[in-house]
Amino acid sequence: MNKSTKNKILILLVAVMLLAAGLFYFWNKYMKRGTPGQTLENPDDSFPFGSGSNKDTQFPSSASNRSERGSIGDGAEMPILRQISDKPVAGGIAFNNGSTTVIRYVERGTGHIIETTGDSFEFAKISNTTIPKVPEAIWTPDGQSVIMRYTKDGTESVFSFSANIIKATTTQDVSKNKKSAFLPMGISGLSVSPVGNKIFYLTNDESESLGATSNVDGSQKNQRFQSAITEWLVSWPNKDTISLATKPSFAVAGYLFFLNEKTGDDSKILSGINGLTALVNKTAKNILYSESVDDSIRLHYYDLKNNLSKTLSFKTLPEKCVWSKIEELTIYCAVPKTIEDGEYPDSWYQGSMSFNDSVWKIDLKTSSSELVYNLQKESGKEFDIADPFLSGDDEYLFFTNKKDLTFWSLSLKK
Repeated sequence: MNKSTKNKILILLVAVMLLAAGLFYFWNKYMKRGTPGQTLENPDDSFPFGSGSNKDTQFPSSASNRSERGSIGDGAEMPILRQISDKPVAGGIAFNNGSTTVIRYVERGTGHIIETTGDSFEFAKISNTTIPKVPEAIWTPDGQSVIMRYTKDGTESVFSFSANIIKATTTQDVSKNKKSAFLPMGISGLSVSPVGNKIFYLTNDESESLGATSNVDGSQKNQRFQSAITEWLVSWPNKDTISLATKPSFAVAGYLFFLNEKTGDDSKILSGINGLTALVNKTAKNILYSESVDDSIRLHYYDLKNNLSKTLSFKTLPEKCVWSKIEELTIYCAVPKTIEDGEYPDSWYQGSMSFNDSVWKIDLKTSSSELVYNLQKESGKEFDIADPFLSGDDEYLFFTNKKDLTFWSLSLKK
């Protein structure tokens, strides 16, 4: 073998060795471990139950906050108006754990449960049980259970799954928790008691509506209500009082009833009000309600104890308001800047009308009010607020933007 041939073989060996080293590096860095930040999930995940990675996952709080990811201790300042999720949500909850406000919500597209806190940009997926297309998630006040309501493609049946959260620190499959369970099929309305240990739900047969209380997992059912009316909106504002309002329409007289949870006795509170929707406070003595009049909305406050009613100067729907948890006669409301002529509340529910809201604080005792936050002016974005709720100390107002179903918080103390 001459010297030229030896050199060629040597060069070829070196090239092969370099190629092998490069392939090994690429495989070890990208293929074996996955792309950095990637969440590896089973592509076959589907309901009834699928589970993905068992690793905690960090989620950016919003497009505007992505450059600020990290805890507050890292130097990032929490904004007054915060986008918690840039994906559509089915429902959220906030509760206190010591001095920390814990925030949980359900992703509408997947049914995954996500957690963060009021003073951190860190997000963790605490349940990866996949339930596709969940439009509604109803939480217990302590955030330990959530009822996800959904339909399956090709069916009209409404499924309600009560999911119990075992641990908040690790990703879990909530379907394997013994306290998780399916509720009866075809529930038309559901609410959780303010204590959080019971639910009230309605089911319909061909000619009537039946209401029952049970534990959150559906056990220990007791029938409490029966009516020939089959369309109701349900809430449970007071531990002994369940609120039942006929589903509203602008041209139909509406009614509000209170149901005694212990005895099953019901009493008529409001009647004969077109487009009636109502928001009852925790004492069940103060009621905010609206009526449809002159192609618009008229908002009223009703003092049940003294049988007094007064019309408020603001025009908005009770569904866009929330009662303060620390001041009995104070409400926080999303008030539209303008309200075009329409058939309310139908136009808003159906999505043919959308609002551009600001947040106001209203003292019903003194009839005074103050602008809390001009959402569009401060953010450059329009908000049509739905499903508002407060943290336990009125520190944060949480809500869904009906325009894109994203989840937000507003600090009321800053």
